[in-house]
Formats: sequence, structure tokens, C-alpha cells
Amino acid sequence: MEALTLLTIALGAVPTLYLIYLSLLPHPLPGIPYRPSSARSLLGDIPALLTHLSTHPTNTFTTYTTSLMRQLDSPVIQIFPRPRFLSLLPGISSVKPKVVVLGDYATAYDVFVRRSREFDRSPSIGNMLLGFIPRNHIHLRTNGTWKAQRRLLLGAMGKGFLFGVLAPVIGERAERLVDVWKEKGKLAKERPWSAQRDLYLLALSGVAAFTFGGQFEEGLEKEVGVGREEPSERSEGEGMPDGEDSDQPVEFPEQDIPDIFRASLEITRTMGELRGSLMPRVKWEIVRRRERLKWARTVMADTVNREIAKAVEKLDRSREATPECAVEHMVAHERNLAMKEGRRPDYFSPVMVDEITGFMIATYETTGSTLCWGFKYLTDLPSIQNKLRHALEKGYPAALKERRSPTIEEMNNTDIPYLDAVSEEILRFANPATGVDRQAVVDTEILGHAVPKGTIVACLLPEPALISPPEIAKNLSQRSSSINSNSWDDSDLAHFRPERWILHGEFDLDAAPRVAFGLGPRGCPGKRLAYMEIKAGLVSVLWNFELLPCPAELSGYEKLVLATQKPKQCYVRLREISRSWTL
Repeated sequence: MEALTLLTIALGAVPTLYLIYLSLLPHPLPGIPYRPSSARSLLGDIPALLTHLSTHPTNTFTTYTTSLMRQLDSPVIQIFPRPRFLSLLPGISSVKPKVVVLGDYATAYDVFVRRSREFDRSPSIGNMLLGFIPRNHIHLRTNGTWKAQRRLLLGAMGKGFLFGVLAPVIGERAERLVDVWKEKGKLAKERPWSAQRDLYLLALSGVAAFTFGGQFEEGLEKEVGVGREEPSERSEGEGMPDGEDSDQPVEFPEQDIPDIFRASLEITRTMGELRGSLMPRVKWEIVRRRERLKWARTVMADTVNREIAKAVEKLDRSREATPECAVEHMVAHERNLAMKEGRRPDYFSPVMVDEITGFMIATYETTGSTLCWGFKYLTDLPSIQNKLRHALEKGYPAALKERRSPTIEEMNNTDIPYLDAVSEEILRFANPATGVDRQAVVDTEILGHAVPKGTIVACLLPEPALISPPEIAKNLSQRSSSINSNSWDDSDLAHFRPERWILHGEFDLDAAPRVAFGLGPRGCPGKRLAYMEIKAGLVSVLWNFELLPCPAELSGYEKLVLATQKPKQCYVRLREISRSWTL
């Protein structure tokens, strides 16, 4: 009797368990293509994604969606990157099991820019940053509060401050990088070395100058590797016959750097871990207990609060003082806003601290990654490198005649279309942010397909191969032309070709897809600063050095996804340029 009862219970439980199993499977949106096997797996696309990542070192989440889009022959697909059962766990309600991916730029532009009332902030980036800057504007919906918080920083983005106060500091940092690389080049004797750390510290130095002032940490002279370092004995290369072991990289010892820079690097490393986690909130509870991360967060908070206090003291001494950094702009803005609202200023509010911290850790990572990718591309494309150098020599005749580097004022005031074109093509290929995404806030549609409220819509452009295949683009030609009047040759977008950005001798900003700084009202507020740093780095280095080819084993394009998408390898092999022939 007992056995019969147990059998009856077991048989009765089977349908229930099966219904639970079905409820935990992905629920595809009708009409939008997807991988059939993923819809039949409790893990969704995770098994296929892991297989894809294991097959080649350069494969990423973006290349996975690219290949799937081509397999399904559709400019819009859906993927299931996280199991549905995770949404049942406490504290993980933000997990969204369905993601719609767009591979047609015109449609993405329509969704992200013109239909911003239907699509708003996605939780994905917020999950990565929540533990570090929970009160930053990036977590807010696009509303009045969001606009008010963004104004805290936007006040420092005016041309007067950027070009009048900050530009000389950026120029001085770029000159310092050149001096360091001349020293390293002499020691390396045309052997390669890793340039990644120097470039990230150059970007960090510029962002710190913007945020805290040009005199911040002045005198340390460690931001970009100054310090007369000697390479390790086994790498020094003395006594080697010419040409022998010339591909062996030189290993320069890492120089000491300010604590705030080390803290920034540690925070962005941890952000990368959260970004790649299936359960970022759970992951945060684990990583936040690490001693080195506790130290980094303490250093960041102490630095930000100290600099706010200095700005308040300066404002108290002279209320007519001109702000000389972003923190001083924010303090002045808060003072004026408090007077208008009849309250006491709250200079040290969590919002103020999180806005400053967020800008500091986000902007340098984007700029540093772009510079690393840029020098890799120019190293591997010597014809483009030489063409850019000739354009610079033609654009800065006074510097050429006087045998000096162009000044930052010359860089900012001289129109060199090919420099703009190369910069934009680097950003298109580097795509440091890897893409943009939004969440549907209402039931809506994309390309005729119903998209329910809560669905994540991602545009992972402009990974060159992700652009709609020509046969797909033809099917969208009528709709695309109604969305965006600009057109380009989709079949050519996989090639690094700066000339695409030049029309009738002028730089054409609409010559190709552009999402490096986001799309729509939530685009990156620091792009002016990023452009200035990127151009200063490119001009200063290419004016003084020829980027020689590096060995294949040091020239891979494998990517590391942290806060941004950066190259795993970034080696340079420099030959200093002599221009005595120009006299």
C-alpha cells in the first residue's frame, strides 16, 4: 500500500515538475529569430556562448551575437543570456532573461534617439556600478532629477574651460609622455615594449586634471612613467649582435604612481568582474570584502572629499573666483542652486561624491582603451600611419619649420580632416563601450515585431562585422531611408579606412555608424575631453616617432572586457623621427 501511495505521488508530481520545467525555459518573443536550441535549454544561450568564447581568443559576447545574427539572417534577433530561474532568487529581480539585439544602425538610431520616450535606462550598466556609485545619475530614469544631476558636471564642459584652462594641462601631459617614450626608446634600441600602462596613466592624468585641477599631484611626475627606469637585466639587450633577439620585448619595471591612480585602476578591474558576472549583485557582495578594494574605495572617497573641501575653501575666500576644475564648477553650481532654493549648500552629499567618482573612473578607461587600440591599428597599417603623419606635417607648418612638436593650441585650432577621420575610425573599431542598450518602458514594436515592456534592447555596433549583411540591408532599405537620410556602403565597413569620413575634402561626421559615446540624450557627457586627449596623444606620438611593426606574438587582437573593451596586448616599437631635412 505504501509503495502504491508513493508511486501515485510520484506520478502526480511528474506533470507538476514538467510544468515548472517549462516555466523556467526561455519564453521567446513571437516573430523575432533566435537560436532554437537555446530556447530549449534552462541556461538559454550560455552553453553556446561559452563554446563560442572557447574556440578563438578574440571571440567576445559581441562576436557571438554577430555570428548568430548572420546565421539567422536577420537584422534583429533575440538572445537569452541569463537563465530565467535567476529572477526567482532574492535580490536578483533585475535579471532580464530576454534581450533583443539590433544589427541595423538606422533602426538602432531610431530606437535610441527618436523613440527615447519608449526606451530608457537599462539596468545592465547600473548593476556594474551600483556598489561603487549608487547615487550617480546613470542609475536614474531620464527625468528631471537625472537632468539636474548631469548639470553638476555639464557646467565644466564648456569650451571656455576645456580649451582655456584644461587644454594646456593636456598638452603638457602629452609632451611628458613623448619625453618618457624617447628615454624608453633609447633603452629599448628599437625592441618592443608594452605601452598600455603608460597610455592609461596618460588618460588618468588628464581626467584627474579636469576633475581636480591642473596642479593635482604636481611634482610627483609619475603619471606617465617619468623616472629614468632601466629595463631588467635580461631585457636590456646589451652586447647582442644586430638583429638577434630584436623581437624580444623589453620589460620596464612599473613605476610608483599616486594612490588615487592605483585606486582607480583597482576599481575598474573590479567593475569588469561585475560586468561579466551572471549575478552581479551577488558578485558584489563577494568582491566588496576584498582588502585591496576596500583600500581603493577609501582612497577614492577621501580624495574626492578632500578636493571638495579645497574647492569650498577657495569659494569662501573669493566668491568671484573662476572655477579651474570640475569639482570647483560643481561646488559653485551647488552654492548657486542652494541660494535659489533657499537652503544650505550640501557640498559633501552622496550625489556630489558619486558624480565626481563616476566621471573619474569612467572617462579615463574609455580614453585609455581608445589610445591603446589606436596605436595598435596604426602600427599594423603603416600606409595610414604615414599618410596621417604627412597630413600633420602639412597642417602644422610652423612646428615643422621650427623643429618642435605642435602645441595643444595648434591642435585645437587647426582643422586637419584626416586627423579627425583617423580618430573617428579608431573609435569606430575600438568601440570601448562595446555598445549601448536600453529597456522598453512601454509595450512597443521594432521592425514590426512586438516588444513588451521590460525587454532589453541592445545595439552592439559598430563591431565592423556586425553591420547588416548586404542581403539583409536590402530588405531594410525602404525603412532605413525613412529613418536616416545618410547612407554608406555596408560591405566596406569591416575595413579600417579613414577616408570614408572625408567628403569633398571635408570631415563628414555622418559617414558611418557612431556609437562610441552612446546614442541619444544619455550619450557620454565627457566626449569633448576624450576627443582632446585622443588627438593630443595621436599627434604627439606620431609627430615624434615611427611606429615599427611588432612581432606577431605581440600583435594579437584579443580583447579584455573590464569597464570598457581594451586590447590584451598593446606593444610599441619606436624609431625617433629626425627632421633635419626640413630646414
